[in-house]
Amino acid sequence: MKYIVAALFCLSLSMANSAYALDRDCEDFRTWESAQQSYKLSGASDPDNLDRDRDGVACEVLQIVGQWRLKSICKGRDLEANVEVKHLGFLRFSAFIENNHGEYAKSSIRYSQAKEQFTVVSKWDNGSTIEARVKVSQDGNVLRGRDALGCEFIAYRK
Repeated sequence: MKYIVAALFCLSLSMANSAYALDRDCEDFRTWESAQQSYKLSGASDPDNLDRDRDGVACEVLQIVGQWRLKSICKGRDLEANVEVKHLGFLRFSAFIENNHGEYAKSSIRYSQAKEQFTVVSKWDNGSTIEARVKVSQDGNVLRGRDALGCEFIAYRK
């Protein structure tokens, strides 16, 4: 009898570990595409709750990850930039920005779920720091934002 109890105990532990290993959150994915694929493979059940708002799109927050082409005209200055956003894990992001004037910035990005927007703090090579608010389009292919200087910009996925 004690062997049966021991076997059942070991089986329950291995099942618990398996269930835990399969439980995935948005933080576990590096890209939106991989999160969306996992969501689609799970079918309508969505056991990991990757689509919290039930709109058919998993982990919207990860849509910011990738390569972008940014354009802005502000205060008479035409600006274009290449932007690369990376997911660092635990819904923390970083970006590298290089514009058409030879300037570059390293950025830290945080997400506000309440406002459904990103706050981007960019430290430029000239020593200036600029903060911007950014939103991602529903389809994940367009970023729109405004920086602290009042300049608006738009970025398209490369």
